[in-house]
Amino acid sequence: GGSSLEIQVQSPLVVREVARLPGADLFEAWESQCVACWQMLTSCRAFVPPDATETRLLRLDAARDVLGQLMTTRAAGLLALQAISNYGLIIALPVLALRSMTCETGYPMILNVAWFVYVFVSNLLFVHLHLQPLRSAKTKVPTVLSQDRLRLVIRFIATIFGVTDLYQDATFPVISGVCGFDLWWVALWSVFLGVGIMQVAVQVYLIGKSWRGYRRAQTPEERERHHVEGLFLALRACDNHVLVYLAKPAVEERLGGGSSWKMKSIE
Repeated sequence: GGSSLEIQVQSPLVVREVARLPGADLFEAWESQCVACWQMLTSCRAFVPPDATETRLLRLDAARDVLGQLMTTRAAGLLALQAISNYGLIIALPVLALRSMTCETGYPMILNVAWFVYVFVSNLLFVHLHLQPLRSAKTKVPTVLSQDRLRLVIRFIATIFGVTDLYQDATFPVISGVCGFDLWWVALWSVFLGVGIMQVAVQVYLIGKSWRGYRRAQTPEERERHHVEGLFLALRACDNHVLVYLAKPAVEERLGGGSSWKMKSIE
């Protein structure tokens, strides 16, 4: 009769789920607050939680269509082209800087401008190419794109920052070497280990593992599961947060739900 129930709300700074990326909860909490503030400022009405039943069903319907489109051969080619162009430019621009810059003049500003133009235009173009077939079809994708436009803008900005972080990592050894920093080789080794091994090599290994599982699968269900797993890993590897957001509900559905170990391990 006199018992009371105390509910404690965990800070988004703390990971709520085992195996989830440390910044995932914080990013989603910050994103939800931005959307809530924007909706209240522009419509002067109470904020509707994004996880309402109707919203979840709408997102799931659209995510199924997006995932189906991403599982085509055309989408695989686009993802491969995006990854090759990203890493190609991340290597090429610092090499050009190494051949032309001095410590007095600093890293060439024109190369930074070229990078930001490329990363903005290319990511916008790749998202457009992936979603273009779904805009003309009778799907829920255009509705979700309209309703979640602020979230998608935030995700697009996160994509630019994510890919640019790799570019900045690649420029650091170049600047250190040109300016005569005694431990420039330490910077180069750190980039090799932190980016080359821990990020690129690990991602390639995990995607390759999914591909091997797809090739060796004995049933259509098992083959589809490995296909979805590899696709989601490839989207993460390209930092394509817009497509990750749009496809994630359907990916969770195919892999056993958001709380499944398989979903946690690839997120």
